[in-house]
Amino acid sequence: MQPIVQSTVEPIVFIDVDGVLNPLGKLQDGYTVHRITLAEKGRRRQYQVALNPTHGAALLALAETTGAQLVWGTTWSQHANPKIGPRIGLPELPWVDIGHRPRSGPDSRLTVGQWKAKKLAAWAARRPFVWLEDEPDAAAALAELDGVGPHQVITVDALRGLTAQHLQAARDWLDQLRADLVPPTTP
Repeated sequence: MQPIVQSTVEPIVFIDVDGVLNPLGKLQDGYTVHRITLAEKGRRRQYQVALNPTHGAALLALAETTGAQLVWGTTWSQHANPKIGPRIGLPELPWVDIGHRPRSGPDSRLTVGQWKAKKLAAWAARRPFVWLEDEPDAAAALAELDGVGPHQVITVDALRGLTAQHLQAARDWLDQLRADLVPPTTP
């Protein structure tokens, strides 16, 4: 990792929902199933989401101990605050407007990982970040983008979801980032 000039800008922890907080495989101990209804474009859709209420406290502890800002980095976008956050004990967080990939045009050919990487990198605006994500091409997609600040993708197995090992990997990277900071020079 290249030395980074210290600033007052805090790093980001982008949090995905489906495949990370909501594992797609067999329900494990500690998870509770919720039925969530969203009204989108005049239609009501119901989703079944399995969430572990301990994840909120663990993410808050990660942010507090590393000085990072938690941000929703999920296609749930603004719906993550009222529908996911309270169920795991997270306060209202900033969110990235990821939206849905267009059905036509050049961006329609992007994978979900590429589409999300493009949106998160733009939102971060060169700030350092950790991304808790299950899309297998997320790290490669970020590597292809210009102007992305220091980052680490913590790849989560979508079938199992977020574990203590993922949170530790995020903490380790953020701690190393802080250790690598170079104090600004004074004229």
